[in-house]
Amino acid sequence: MDPISLAIVTAIVTGLVTGVATGATTGVSKASEQVIVDGYNALKQLISDKFGIKSRAAQAIGDLEDDPTSEGRKAVLKEELAKVKASEDPELVRVAEALLAHLEAHPSNQTTLKQQAMGNGNVQVAGDRNTVNYNTSKRS
Repeated sequence: MDPISLAIVTAIVTGLVTGVATGATTGVSKASEQVIVDGYNALKQLISDKFGIKSRAAQAIGDLEDDPTSEGRKAVLKEELAKVKASEDPELVRVAEALLAHLEAHPSNQTTLKQQAMGNGNVQVAGDRNTVNYNTSKRS
C-alpha cells in the first residue's frame, strides 16, 4: 500500500483519530495524541485542497471514516488515490510519511509477536514495515 493510503487507513482503523476526540486512548500524552490528530487532519485537508473537497479521493476518506472496518472502502480509497496519482505528489508523501512515523511510535499501534521455529533457518514474516531478528546460533 502506498504511504498516503497506509497513513489514512492506519489512523482511521486504529481509532486514534476518533479516540483522541472521545478520550478513549490511554497511557499516551495529550501532546502525542494531538500530533497524530493534527497530522491526519493536515493530510486530509491537503488531499481536499489538491483534488477538491468533493473529489472521489476526499469522499473515499469520509466513507472509510464512516465504516473503518470495511475492506471495500479501504480498497476504494487506495484506488481513488491512485487515480489522482497522489503518491507522486512530494508534499502529500511527506505529510503521510510524517503521520506514519507518529502512528508507528504510538504505543497502542505496537504489537509484539514472538515466534519460534525449529529446524534449518525457518523465517516467516507477514504485514507491513516489519523488523525481523534472525539468530543463527546453534542450541545444544
